[in-house]
Amino acid sequence: MFGLLPRVVAVLALLVTASAFQLWHDVNRYDAHGNECLYREKSDVVCSRLCVTDLSSCPTSLQPSCPDNQSFCADGECHDECTDDIQAQNPCHCSRSGNKLPSEAQNLVPCLTIPNVTIQQFHAWNSEEDIRIACGAEANITDQSKTVGVWDKNWIGGDIEAVWAECPAAPTPNYKYNESYWIATYAVNGALALLILVCLAYGSDNLELATFLILWGISFIILIVLYVLKPHLRNYFRLLALPSKGKYVCVVRPLHEVKVIEENTNWLQHYINVFTGWLQVSLSRDKEYTTCPIEKTSEGRIYFTYQCTRYVFDEQTQQYAPYEFDLGTSHRRLIQQADGLSGAEVAYRLELVGPNFIEVKVPSIPAAFAREFVSFFYLYQLIFLWAFYFYAYWQVGLVDTGVILLSATIKVVLRVQSERRLKQMAEQEETTPVKRDGEWLNVSTRDLVPGDVIEVTTGAHMSCDCVLLSGNAIMNESSLTGEPLPIRKFPVRIDDSHYNVAEAGKMSTLFAGTVVSQVQPVTKSTDSLESDRVLALVRFTGTMSDKGQLVRRILFPNPISFIFNEQMRIV
Repeated sequence: MFGLLPRVVAVLALLVTASAFQLWHDVNRYDAHGNECLYREKSDVVCSRLCVTDLSSCPTSLQPSCPDNQSFCADGECHDECTDDIQAQNPCHCSRSGNKLPSEAQNLVPCLTIPNVTIQQFHAWNSEEDIRIACGAEANITDQSKTVGVWDKNWIGGDIEAVWAECPAAPTPNYKYNESYWIATYAVNGALALLILVCLAYGSDNLELATFLILWGISFIILIVLYVLKPHLRNYFRLLALPSKGKYVCVVRPLHEVKVIEENTNWLQHYINVFTGWLQVSLSRDKEYTTCPIEKTSEGRIYFTYQCTRYVFDEQTQQYAPYEFDLGTSHRRLIQQADGLSGAEVAYRLELVGPNFIEVKVPSIPAAFAREFVSFFYLYQLIFLWAFYFYAYWQVGLVDTGVILLSATIKVVLRVQSERRLKQMAEQEETTPVKRDGEWLNVSTRDLVPGDVIEVTTGAHMSCDCVLLSGNAIMNESSLTGEPLPIRKFPVRIDDSHYNVAEAGKMSTLFAGTVVSQVQPVTKSTDSLESDRVLALVRFTGTMSDKGQLVRRILFPNPISFIFNEQMRIV
């Protein structure tokens, strides 16, 4: 079952304002009350061309027959001569040529055109399949689900003898430079250039001052507008789409600022906080916008990665959510899984939860400086330093510039060093014995999935949260809890007791990020699983583990405001 993270995440994929009913369903499938729409008749439906590699493979009703003095050409018609221009109009090439034409489509030729059909029960949410069935029936094609494929999805080979020329949509053209956005850009930059030219042509002090003030004001407004609209600019030229049809997902996360201030604040500080809070909400600065590209697994399942967590698309709910496997809550249910998983089940679960690896991206030094200098503080300083230099206060400007650069350099270096240490702590990978298909294999911890059974060995670094099934272990949990003394772990008993990691189950849980100091197999026992190995069942991997949640909170924290920050707002 799809589990939701504790943190509230809103996926901006479809805007619905007219009704409170959640319309994440396919287009025109449900009404406003959630009832499935009735079927309807659709007439005069155009069929796609049926393409084959040999015209003899066409259905009998679609095999071409031309007069003696004509030939059947690649455009699907009879002509006196098949010229290059005619051959280039092959509907089975979907208006593609050269490197853009798939090699499987190069030898395709069309059969005769199928007459338009009438579909008695047309499903708007399943239109493509309805059209194929109706057109196949018109052409007397039997069992087309096995013998007929779809262009760019199922090519001819094996049982497939023909393909429907359902051509993919042409790529969206790039916006042109004569659109309103660029016209406004040309106008602003042209006005600035004109002011500079006028200032150079008429070198009077008053005109020079007026020109500078105009340029300074316009630049200030442009920088402030860009800063305010920065969260929305990335998706400005993109259109809202259904979750299953889009190429990007915009995740909106509410930001809850943590204020570390005195309990009793003065009246001025109170009203300043109220005003800044209203301003943040009005300018959408109380939310974090993250745009994530939608990707596909090797099996065609779509997902996106947000804050190191994989969100998989659920066909039933039409939503993205992290996947969580239910391994059971009783001791007996957990022990029953001691035989491990099959290779096919591992591949399925790995596709849903992703690799057991938290990738921390550390920017280069130039990228870190660029990230630092785009904040509002530096934009504010840049505007006023410009004025200092213009009014011949260049000495003051140089001192301020040096202080700003020095403080920014120290901050960037310290931040990059911290991120590198966090990367070293989070990106942990080694090999571990895993039981799969009844055999023990040495597998990378990156490929572990919930439900795997691993052998716990002395000195191993736990990369996932596990339940101890057999044997005893002494763990060093100082990296997570700060506890200097080792903690002894016991296996779960063979009974129907409830497993709860927050209570007694903690003594049977091996947490990610801890180190195994010592292990002891149990070969004779009356109340626990016997084995010559110390066995553990993987429960959580990646950011779902205890260590993963800690790393995630460090990487993506909520903003913190100290007394200094609150008082600076008054200044």
